[in-house]
Amino acid sequence: MAIIGGLNSVPDVKVLVLYILSYAGGELSRGELIRIALDGGTAEYIDITEALDGLMNSGLIDFTSQHTPDRLYITELGRQTLSVFERELPYNVRRRNQAALIRLLAETERQREIHSDVVKKEKGYEAVCALLDGDDTMLEYRVFVPMQIQAQMITEQFKKEPIGQYKRILQLLIDEKLFEESDR
Repeated sequence: MAIIGGLNSVPDVKVLVLYILSYAGGELSRGELIRIALDGGTAEYIDITEALDGLMNSGLIDFTSQHTPDRLYITELGRQTLSVFERELPYNVRRRNQAALIRLLAETERQREIHSDVVKKEKGYEAVCALLDGDDTMLEYRVFVPMQIQAQMITEQFKKEPIGQYKRILQLLIDEKLFEESDR
């Protein structure tokens, strides 16, 4: 099935994969590459996987190392090939995939800033939640509950909306409506 406004041949998708890798700084996992191309809405899964296999076989992309067989990078030959064919990628395809990459990187960064864990204690469980901003801890709390499912629910809720919890806790502690204007 053809994608309207997208790429409809494996050779075009190969150029797209090289473009995504190059735009990402040269290295992504296979899953990340597939997710970006699918999220960009410009290629189909079968074409993407076939393009990846073809690029690997022709030496245009390779594994970062034997220790990380899922991480791929664009080779020098891949960069040279991209420089020849990049202009043939439609502008809307490039932009949509750039946006998909930026969304993926933002989500990855956000996940690095959120930490939550369930710790077994002698008489129950402790839900540990932390929101980081670089080296600074914006919020960290530990809640003791009798059942593991309760601790898991606390950590899952925290992962869904850590900034919202941060704002609500500040409002509770300061007893002011600090964020009233920004919530509208």
